[in-house]
Amino acid sequence: MDAKLTCSVVFVTFLGEMFISPVNAENRFNYNYLYADLAAGSFNDDIGTNSNVTSLSVGGKKLIQEHILATLDYEARFIHPNNNTTTENYTLLPGGALRYSIEEGWDLIAGAKLGYVWSSQTNDITDEKVFSDGDFMWGGDVSLKYELDQHWQISLTGEMRRSDILDEDIFNIRADYQIFPRMALAGFYNHRNNGKTTVNEGGISVKYWY
Repeated sequence: MDAKLTCSVVFVTFLGEMFISPVNAENRFNYNYLYADLAAGSFNDDIGTNSNVTSLSVGGKKLIQEHILATLDYEARFIHPNNNTTTENYTLLPGGALRYSIEEGWDLIAGAKLGYVWSSQTNDITDEKVFSDGDFMWGGDVSLKYELDQHWQISLTGEMRRSDILDEDIFNIRADYQIFPRMALAGFYNHRNNGKTTVNEGGISVKYWY
């Protein structure tokens, strides 16, 4: 508990320093959008042989003040640790974030989240529930965004999620290409580490600006 409290204090202090710092540049990033991500991947030991994990994520961001964002993320993950078992993890994480323009074409976004995680495990042969539980989850993320031109954007994101059921660290890299004035397609890569296993996954995404 002390470690969680310490991490929270450090993260909030970091956000506060960003908020009171002067913004050096104004960029053209649109933070009012909805997204849908679809991904598949494998445990590190099974790369190239099995697709152990599939996931669907939906959510969005809304700029509520000049540099303050409201965020919402929902994710459903289906994990097959072996041929007989399916683990399902569902997370709902509303939160907020601060945007800081570093220089022209570069933005830094730092956010905090507090929500809930549901997890269950099922024996696929007998259809029997082996495990089922839910718990509050908290976390935070930091993203660096770069605008290559009026159509291309790339971003790097580091995220942590913590609960009594699931602790997870996530690294994400993605590239968005604007195909219509209000829509973009993206490709992305995730590396996840929950302390016991690591997963590498790739996916595609649709983003709609409103």
